Amino acid sequence: MDVARITDLFKAHLNPGQLHFMKLLGFHKVKIERAEGMFYIDQNGRKILDFFGGFGSLAFGHN
Repeated sequence: MDVARITDLFKAHLNPGQLHFMKLLGFHKVKIERAEGMFYIDQNGRKILDFFGGFGSLAFGHN
C-alpha cells in the first residue's frame, strides 16, 4: 500500500484533524524507519519524540 492510499484511509476512518496537524509540523516529509519506546527513528537515525500518544485525551483535559 502506498503513502497516498494510507493517507486517504487515515482521513476517512481515523482522524483527519491529526493528519492536518502533522502536515503543518512537516511530518509528511519524515520517513520513519522504526520506533523505540517513546521515540520514532527516521531513515537518518534521528530520534523524534512521539508526543501524539495522548493527543486525543489532551483535547478533553484528562486521560
